[in-house]
Order: sequence, then structure tokens, then C-alpha cells
Amino acid sequence: MNPSSQSSIAKKACDKCRLRKIKVTEPSPRAIGLTNRGPAGRRLAEIRQQQGWRSAEQLQTPTISPGRPVHQDPNTPPDGDLLDPQAAGSMGASWDMLGCLPQPAQPGQPDAWPTSEDEYLMPSSAGQTSQTSNNAFDDPMFSLLSRQPPPSGHLQRPPSLPPPATIWPLGITDENLIRWIDVYFERLYPTLPILKRSSIFARLLAQEHRTNPDFGAMLLALSAFSLIQPVRISEWSSASSRENMVNFMLSESVKMRAVTEFGENPSLDTILTSVFLFACMFQRNQHNAAWFRLKEAVELGSVFGLGRSDCYATCEPDQKQQRLRIYYLLSVTERAYALEKKHSITFYGHPSLETRSLLESVSAASDNDDLGIVIHDEAESSGMLGLLRLMTLFDMVDENFVRCWNNQCDKSGGRCRFLDEPMAMAIHQNLTRHSVQAGGLSTEPLFTNSPPTWFMSATLKDTQVADLMVNEHWLQNRFWHLCLSHKILSPQAEHPALQVYQAVSIAESTLRACQTITLSALEVHGVGTIEKLYCIIESAVAAKRYGETMCYGPAAAERMSMSPHSFSSASASLSPGDPLVHGFLDLFKKIRAGQHPFLGKLTALVGQELGVDGI
Repeated sequence: MNPSSQSSIAKKACDKCRLRKIKVTEPSPRAIGLTNRGPAGRRLAEIRQQQGWRSAEQLQTPTISPGRPVHQDPNTPPDGDLLDPQAAGSMGASWDMLGCLPQPAQPGQPDAWPTSEDEYLMPSSAGQTSQTSNNAFDDPMFSLLSRQPPPSGHLQRPPSLPPPATIWPLGITDENLIRWIDVYFERLYPTLPILKRSSIFARLLAQEHRTNPDFGAMLLALSAFSLIQPVRISEWSSASSRENMVNFMLSESVKMRAVTEFGENPSLDTILTSVFLFACMFQRNQHNAAWFRLKEAVELGSVFGLGRSDCYATCEPDQKQQRLRIYYLLSVTERAYALEKKHSITFYGHPSLETRSLLESVSAASDNDDLGIVIHDEAESSGMLGLLRLMTLFDMVDENFVRCWNNQCDKSGGRCRFLDEPMAMAIHQNLTRHSVQAGGLSTEPLFTNSPPTWFMSATLKDTQVADLMVNEHWLQNRFWHLCLSHKILSPQAEHPALQVYQAVSIAESTLRACQTITLSALEVHGVGTIEKLYCIIESAVAAKRYGETMCYGPAAAERMSMSPHSFSSASASLSPGDPLVHGFLDLFKKIRAGQHPFLGKLTALVGQELGVDGI
């Protein structure tokens, strides 16, 4: 063998030197007939560069290397076993296989990060396509390791990852959000006392709505509800803008909590979001979507444990009271909507009666302050009082009542086994005992012991009185319909509550009550209150027509089994000057300036007989 060949082979660079890309002074192995093909990744890159091939990511953005490219003299062989003095001095930095470590500063050059973007580019991207980097990781398959250079204003520190994006929609500022939340506390809180102002604004101040999707989604749904329900006559000019903003906030609220494990561990914010979504769908007359959201809220509350006593055992008094309020709200809303749309209910029993001891313990705890500071919150007291009164009204609408209402009761013996005349009288007595007009504001039904301090000083707001009065008369109307469907009503019944003409008496009492309430107190409750008023006058019109055609012959029993709506086409007609019907027509024209669907429905019902033009 040729001695020169043996010497060259013996002096071939080791693998470590080759990976370090250390310059050598020995002649290139190619000069002695040895072939150095280099790493496979580099060869693949050379072939692709020769063919003009670029990856999809290279076509979209320039490939950027986080460190300086290694410039090598083309006449210098890639391997060798003799170290150049300058290369030997930079041996510590030569371990930087990915080009991520800083290089030694050159004489006369400050130790700073590169100021030119070209220094970050690979040779193929910086106009140096003829020069191939020795770094095997410059292959396009490793382009995911690349990062953009830092801005020019941050040259003294390494590039860092951008901050995580906020979950809050950019189109909604905190200033507008606070204004919409204020609408809730000013107009809706007396009848929906389920949020505490201090807690909401403390969480807003901590910017929790930008990091907590449950809280953020709840605030968006609450704001949408505040824009769509308590609209005054003077605010109708902005109806189009309100509708656009409501659509945007509802969409963002639903997106914010769209996760696969939704409902696994619900929070109170999650429950309230579904409640506000239901309210918005109800106001928009989208009742299938509304029922879905209400059912969602009730089921989330059931998973949370609002219907179980252990849910209130270990929490603080404030949390215990808020959970109890939400439980009352869900129970009332579910029962009211079941009577409106013939749905079932989830929370059984009589919540106000079954939670009386819990309510007394919460009230006693709220009277005691560890710091000795007593701050009377009138809004809190009146809100809790109104919610309690509403719950006692709806206590009689239990699962048996709803089952009979949906015509699903047990009639195996030919008659309903739940609702008979004695039971009907008991239900009516409960309604009368808790009546607002009949002076049913005594403390006896709510507390077995002495009532708490806040209860004694609490007074109902105008909006609460309006809500209680309308719901009270509407429940009496629903009870009248239930007795009619169970053939309990009779023209000659001994008790007036079981007579057919009782529907007219209910309507007359309702109209008198509405004439003592301001329009704004009625309008704040939205289209749901107007719908209840329409149900009351519709039943009265049917009863009036029935009374005109009522005869006491053989067909009387058959007529009594029919719905009041069946008498709308009877031969008898209403008097053109009927004060009751005209009174409701005038009321419907004033509420929201007649901008609701029930004015047209009432006009179509009685307009021909009263000589009223269609709306």
C-alpha cells in the first residue's frame, strides 16, 4: 500500500470533529481519492436545491434559523485532525448543533444579537443558494424548529414566545360591559336577585372574565339579556343596534364554553349562563331553543346538587344564600314554563316549605357580622323577599299539578286520582293565602321562628309588585283551566272559584291591578308578562261567550267538558262596549307602544265584535 495513502487514512477526522465542523489544515480527502459524501440530510438538501424544490412551509414563510449560519471556506476540507487555532478557541461554542447558542463576539463588534434579518436566514433564503450549510438540521424537514427574529426594539434579549391570546372577544370593551351589567342591577335585580354586585365587580377588576371562560360566558349572556328584555319605550330607536350586539354576544358566549367535557363539573356561572341564554331565546320567541337552555340549566343545577341538602352543608353563608336563590329561581322558572308550553319539571316537591329551616339558618348567619359592621342593603333585602314570595306562589305547582296539566294524570277509575273538588279547594286556599292583594305578606308562611332583621325592614319594589300580581292572577287562571279540563267547574258551583264565570272575575281583578302599576314596572319583565295577560283576557272572553250561550238542558254537561276556546265561534257575541275587553285593548296599546305580537292577537280575537280595526 502506498505510504501516503496510509498516512491520509490514519489522519482522517474523527466523528466528533466532523460534527463540530472544525476547520483543518490537511488537504481534502477528495485530493487523495477519498469520497466524503457528508450526512444524508445535507445530501438530500443539496439535491432539492439543485432541482429548485421548496417545501410548503418555505413557500409560505422564509425559513429562519435562530442562530448565525456557519461560513466555511470552500477550499477547506470538511474533515481533518489538525485544529486551527481560531477554531480551537471556539470549541465551547462548536457544540451548538442547532445554532441556538450565541457566538463569540468579533473584535470591534458589540456583543449583541443580529440586527439584520438576513443573518437569521439559511443560505438558500439569503441569496446564498450555491453554499450549503454543514448543519444537518438545516434540512427542510426540520423547518418547524425555526422562529421569527425579535423586533428591532428588543435587540438586547433573546426572542421569546408571544403571550397567550385572551379568550375575551375584542369587540366588547370593559366600559360597555359595565354599563350593561348596571342595567341588570338597576332594572332586573329586584326580580332576579341571583348575583351580587360587589362580587361581580371584584372579579371584573381582577380581569377574571378574560381568563375564566365560565365567568366570561356568563357575563356575555347576562349583558345580552340586559339589552333584550328591560327595554323602555324611549330606547326602541336603538332596537337594530341592540339586536346586532345581542346576536354577537350570544354567539361568543356559546363559543366560550364549547368544550367536550361541558357539564362534567358545572359551576354556578355555568348554570347562570344557561339561565340567561334561556331568557334571551324566550324574548326572541324561539321556544324550542329556550326550552333546551332551560332544561340545560335545570340539569346542570341538579348535577351541582341544588336540590340536595348536602350542597349547602359546607359552604359559607353568602354562598349558601346564593345557591338557595338560584334553586328558587330555577324551580319557579321551570314550573312557569311547564304551564306555558306543557313541559315536565325536574325539581319536585314544595321548595319553599322544604327549605324553610335552611332559609332560617342562612338568614340568622347573615344578621351576624364577625367585624361588628352592619350594612343594610335594601336591594338585597327586597330582592330576597320578592323571590321568596314568588316561590310560595309556585309551590302548589308540583309534579302532580303539572302531570294533570299535561293530561298525564292517572284516570284509571274514570276520574283523576289527584285532582278532585276537595283538592281543588285546597289549592285555591293556598293561592289566596299568599295573595299580594289579599294581604298575604305575613311572615308566618315563611318562618317558624321570629323573622330575621332584614325581612322585617324589607319592602317590595314596584317591579316586584307588578311581577307578583301578574303571576298570582295568571296562576289563578291556570287553576281555572285545570278545573275545567277535569270537569270540576259548574255554573251553579257552591264556591265562586269553581264557577265558569270565575275567569271573568280573574280578568277584572287583573285589569284593576295593572291600572295601579306604572307601565315601566310592567315593561321591564318583557314579553312573558304580556303573554300572561293575554292568556287571562282570552279565557275571560271565552267564559263570556260561554255564559251567553249557556243553557241548562241535556247538552250542558257536554259543553262543560269542552275547552273555553271552543266557544269562540258560538252564536253569542260580546257587547260592543264591553269595558273589560276595551280596558285590555288600551293596556296592550300602551305597553311597549304596542310593539308586541299580543296586541294583534287580541284584536283578531275580539276586533270584529267590538268594531276594532285589525293591527
